[in-house]
Amino acid sequence: MEIAVYLIAGTARALLYVVMLCFFVHSVGSWFLSEDHPVLRFTGMVTEPLVEPLRRLFERFGWFQGIPVDIAYTVTFLIVVMVGSFI
Repeated sequence: MEIAVYLIAGTARALLYVVMLCFFVHSVGSWFLSEDHPVLRFTGMVTEPLVEPLRRLFERFGWFQGIPVDIAYTVTFLIVVMVGSFI
């Protein structure tokens, strides 16, 4: 039983690290690569489903309007990091 728990936790941790890496690569890559670059398309497919609900929430309540930084992206990344620290 303990082995199964460690296996599940290790797999979840590894997946979260991959998601964190995708967040990092997408954010840095967006400065240097075009939007249709395959790396940005892949990392966008991984990160956008996580970011979009928070982005819609912020838009609905009018939070962080007019800021040049995508706060929803940053907050989502921090949530993923916090979840990873609990596993």
